[in-house]
Amino acid sequence: MTRERGAIAKVLNPEVLVNLGRKALAEKYGAEEVEAMQIGPGPTPQMIFTVDLKTAAVVNGEGVGHIETETGKIAVELSTPFSFFPVELDLGDLGEAVTETEIDLADGIRTFGSRLDVNHHLWFNRYEGK
Repeated sequence: MTRERGAIAKVLNPEVLVNLGRKALAEKYGAEEVEAMQIGPGPTPQMIFTVDLKTAAVVNGEGVGHIETETGKIAVELSTPFSFFPVELDLGDLGEAVTETEIDLADGIRTFGSRLDVNHHLWFNRYEGK
């Protein structure tokens, strides 16, 4: 399947996302619990762009993503040694993680089977800009 091109996103810095995620989780669960979780980055790259009437979306290299909520929060994917999980962050804080690197969703979402192609197609059709 040939992927449509032209949906350009900004790449998010995975180290900054991990730090923001740890901070958000520590506020909720306590610093000791979070330290024990061995939190790392989720599937990379994680990319930010706009969809559906200028709403922010973050999508990762698996084509899994989240959309900004009405309360100004958006989830990013982080990991522990054996799984990925979403962590909600304030959209305003996410600006720290935005890099100057731009990437087409066709390149940012891995190519390995129809599931990833479908994920790309779904996000491409909702894309409105970077």
